[in-house]
Amino acid sequence: MTRYTAEEAGWLALAAHELAHAVACTAAATTRAGRLTVVQVVVEPGRSFVEHSEVDPGNQDQVNTAVVVALAGQEGAARWAQRHAGYWRGSAMRMAAHGCEDDHAYVRRMSRYSDRSPAWLRHRARAVVAANWGRIDRLTHRLVADGRLPGHLFT
Repeated sequence: MTRYTAEEAGWLALAAHELAHAVACTAAATTRAGRLTVVQVVVEPGRSFVEHSEVDPGNQDQVNTAVVVALAGQEGAARWAQRHAGYWRGSAMRMAAHGCEDDHAYVRRMSRYSDRSPAWLRHRARAVVAANWGRIDRLTHRLVADGRLPGHLFT
């Protein structure tokens, strides 16, 4: 296992968080119409975000995808901490939750419009991150070094 300073580990876990959001925009959709288009992923001092297309509240698959996308961030950061910093799953999820307050508020707000249970949505987020982990892990260093990645990498 590669050793990282606390600062490097923080940046890389944050990058994994944002990349998990971005990958889930297309991977979490159960239909083509449910996909969200990623415009860019940004990780810079003071801000980090994924810019993607607007969610159509009339498209149930897009609503479900949006909730899974929000949940995938914590899963991505936690998986990074498990794989690269030696955390156990529970500890990694608690560590990753500290940067997810906005995501959790979004999940609470959008879950009422979803036709899926909260457990199904959490399981789907975990499965999407696990299935795409190689891609997420490969892009973390690039995102930290460059500060942003274009959306075409996620289509």
